[in-house]
Amino acid sequence: MINNQIKGEKQFYIGRSSTNTFQKKITEVFRENLYTVDEYNNTNTDSKIISKWKINYLEDNDSISVEYKTRFIITGLIDNSTYSKNNSFQYECYLQAENYVYLDGSYVQEYDSKFIHNEIHMIKSALRNQFLKK
Repeated sequence: MINNQIKGEKQFYIGRSSTNTFQKKITEVFRENLYTVDEYNNTNTDSKIISKWKINYLEDNDSISVEYKTRFIITGLIDNSTYSKNNSFQYECYLQAENYVYLDGSYVQEYDSKFIHNEIHMIKSALRNQFLKK
């Protein structure tokens, strides 16, 4: 199991960020890891940043090429108790991964491979490090 996993899902707590730096820090981490932002969604209670699908072709143990498609969704839940005079809030931030492998002519959800565990760990660690910076 990957640490800080929420409710048995592929969702992880990654830290806190201010509304002033939330999008910038996530966009930077995505870019450094060859992901691109696809959507920004804002509501009264949260902000979401969704990456575009990234396609990866890997060789498995039998030298067969395996195709994965992966994207990440970052959700920042507004903490109302952190309001400041300059209209800034703090977000409680969560990372969610979506991963599919192409098998027998269709994509199937897959979360047990070494590939997705490494990909989640890489993005999760980079985001946590960014959120720790002031």
